[in-house]
Amino acid sequence: IRRVETVRVSSHIDDPWPDPLMEEAVGDAVPGRPLVFWIDFDVPSAARPGLYEGSITVSAPDRPPLEVPVALYIWNFGIPARQGLHSSCAFFRGPLRRYYGGNWDDGNDPNLRKWIDIFTEYRLSINDMSHDRPPGEESKHRFVKVTKKTDGDWEFDFTQLDYFLDYAITRGMANFNLGDIDSWHFWQPFYGYDEAAGVFRVFDDLTPTENEEVFEAYIEAAAEHYRSDGPRPYEKQAFFYSYDELSDSGHIQEMIDRHDTIEQIWPGLKTLTTNHPVWHPEMIGHVDIWVSKSEVYNSLVEPYIDQLRAMGNELWFYNTSWDSSSPYFEITEPGIDHRIWFWYTWLVEADGFLLWGSNLWPHYRYPQALDSIPTAQTYDRWPNRAW
Repeated sequence: IRRVETVRVSSHIDDPWPDPLMEEAVGDAVPGRPLVFWIDFDVPSAARPGLYEGSITVSAPDRPPLEVPVALYIWNFGIPARQGLHSSCAFFRGPLRRYYGGNWDDGNDPNLRKWIDIFTEYRLSINDMSHDRPPGEESKHRFVKVTKKTDGDWEFDFTQLDYFLDYAITRGMANFNLGDIDSWHFWQPFYGYDEAAGVFRVFDDLTPTENEEVFEAYIEAAAEHYRSDGPRPYEKQAFFYSYDELSDSGHIQEMIDRHDTIEQIWPGLKTLTTNHPVWHPEMIGHVDIWVSKSEVYNSLVEPYIDQLRAMGNELWFYNTSWDSSSPYFEITEPGIDHRIWFWYTWLVEADGFLLWGSNLWPHYRYPQALDSIPTAQTYDRWPNRAW
């Protein structure tokens, strides 16, 4: 039993929205404001199907206890522990750090594991994100720690990511992203330790050649660590989400070059991009997971489905919160929108889906207050998400 708290999701809406779950099963009742609790029932796999009835007692000081009847129906089938549907649900530890307190940088953090439990219980895979506002600031909290050695080589410490993955994959998580699009995407500045200077700093002064060296060193280190014969054999679950919604020809060629580098260093590591083969057929042969918008999935993917399937490519879909013609996962959407996504994957025979922003509470997105962000109205489009 957990108490439901609220967060502010817009600078233009005063009423808070329910989303955070607190561990306390107690709360203060305030006149005119509902006191809400979220109750999970853990049903053993060997439980007999049928109707179970009971009650929950609600009590308060100086008030007689109130018994609320509860009925639970158990169906005669089980759900596999291992996920079958692939997904990538962007998860931001920054808002949690600013809402709950703490740093959330420990992959073994018990509070973080409670979030992992929620995702895996609903058969969703977490894409841990480190968005940089200002550049480099949030990447201080990346699970993968970066060090530039005195001799100029680059070193990567996967310890915290290992803690995170060991727990999540054991819980059934089907896949994870090895590429954080905000630190690696177009080589924005990132945070790490400069051994020669003896300080942690933002690396915003690298040349294109040095950026390429960092990229290759990272893929080599990740391959050695996560390949099937490595210390963490998570190769089957890994993919690299590199570039998002490309349209510029120069950036498309950059993506192709990056993906080809991955193929040379780590054959078998799947690459993912949010784009459509009809618009950019030049990408075919350089992308392993195509993620197309749901509202145009049939028209922009179907002409190439047979070809892409024959090449071993996966076909996913995604949606955007500003497209009102298609269902989305926003908490403000009708409940049927949250359910229809899974039916839609079956309808179009998709291999998975991508959700951008599973807990992106705008008021807690950055260290500044929401009203102080000049482009605050942009983020009003991304309120907190419902699972």
